[in-house]
Amino acid sequence: MNDTKQPSGKADDEIDLRYFFAKIESFFLAIFRGVKRAFFSSLRNWVLVAGIAFFGACAAYAIFKLQRPTYTSSMTVVLSELRNDFVEGLIKNLEVMVKEGNTLALSKTLKISEASAEQIESIKFFNIDAHRVPEDSVLLGGPFGVQVTSYQNNLFDSLEVGIVNYVETNPYFNRMKTIKRDYLQTFIDKLTLDLRSIDSLRTTVANPKASGSGFVYGSAVDPTNLYRQSVEILEKRTNFEGQLKRVDNLQVVNSFVPHKWPTGPNRNLHLLLGALIGGLLGLTMALIKDSRKGIL
Repeated sequence: MNDTKQPSGKADDEIDLRYFFAKIESFFLAIFRGVKRAFFSSLRNWVLVAGIAFFGACAAYAIFKLQRPTYTSSMTVVLSELRNDFVEGLIKNLEVMVKEGNTLALSKTLKISEASAEQIESIKFFNIDAHRVPEDSVLLGGPFGVQVTSYQNNLFDSLEVGIVNYVETNPYFNRMKTIKRDYLQTFIDKLTLDLRSIDSLRTTVANPKASGSGFVYGSAVDPTNLYRQSVEILEKRTNFEGQLKRVDNLQVVNSFVPHKWPTGPNRNLHLLLGALIGGLLGLTMALIKDSRKGIL
């Protein structure tokens, strides 16, 4: 007689699933019982829990009062024709000086007093449009911000001047600015000479007695064409002169705003965390107390 064996794979799978769901159920039941015990224990010992939570809030408030008030502000800057990475590296150098407490080097770099440098808590760089730039590209000439946290609210004007001058006087940045200035000035000088030549020619054409009745070097000259050329050259020169005025690598869009009231530390946050930590400590002590009494 041949024995027929029934496949047991389906039955084993059902046993595994029942075991799995039983474990999940026991896990959530344990959490529910724990929360239930904590809730009723806190009700039975509410004086203890509330007292320790109040003590935690008082301790947090004392810590808050011991901390020095800080003032945080940011300025927005646009960098022309250079990668923001260059400025980020320079600002990070300032950040390192602040973290190391090197107030002497910081004061020399930003051209401020050492006493003022001691009032700086942090200097940070951040790209404003970084979320719009693909990860594999580099932000070129985009707006960026410099955030400063200080223990005094009257340093931001001098810090803005100091940071901008620090970047502009960097040897690389200064060389780029000199090249651009010389390039623009060369074009302006050339256009000025051309404009003078055309103005001189217009004067000659406007005086037929001196120029030979409107003919220059044997060719007829159209005064209207001379006027049009003069206007075009003047527009070009004005454009280059405008660029020369903006030859600086950095342009401050939004300056630092000195705050009247401190921006940190946050008193309400201190009180909340203190009360929360105190409440958790009080709840733990309540659970231990009930456990010793055999209530749990």
